[in-house]
Amino acid sequence: MPDDIMPETLFRRLPIEPTSIDVENRTARLIWSPGAAVQRADYQGPYLEVLSIPGVDLNRLNAGAPVLNTHRGYGIETILGVVLKAAIENGRGIATVKFSARAEVEPVWQDVRAGIIRNVSVGYNVLDQKVSIDPVTGIRTKTATRWQPYEISLV
Repeated sequence: MPDDIMPETLFRRLPIEPTSIDVENRTARLIWSPGAAVQRADYQGPYLEVLSIPGVDLNRLNAGAPVLNTHRGYGIETILGVVLKAAIENGRGIATVKFSARAEVEPVWQDVRAGIIRNVSVGYNVLDQKVSIDPVTGIRTKTATRWQPYEISLV
C-alpha cells in the first residue's frame, strides 16, 4: 500500500466463545478471529476478504489494546477492559481480556458471564493486500497479506 494512502479500518464480528472465564480476576479468553473468509463489498462490487494468518501483526493487541463498547474509542468511558495477551492458535485469533472493575462496567461483565452479551468484533487495518480473481467463478478475493488488529469490541 502506498505511504500516502491511509489504511481502511475494517471490522469482523463473531460470537463470544469464551473457553474460560475467571471471575476472581475478571478475565475471559475470547476468539476474535475465526480465520475464515468474509463476504464484503466495495465500489467494484462484492468480494471475499481473507486475512492471512502469517501476515498478522499482534503488537498493538499485545501492547494492551482496549476492549471497547461497540468500537467506540472516543472516550475513556467506552473502555470496558484491556487485552492481556493475544495469539494465533489453530488458525484462530485468541485473546485473554480483562474487564475493568469500574461500577459502570459491572453490568457488562455480568452479561458476558451470563451469556447475554455474545458477540465480539475486532477492529483492524489492512496494511498490504493481494487481489485475485478466480478464473472459473469470477469471484474477486482480497487477501490481507499484512494486517494489524488494534482493538476488540463487545457488540
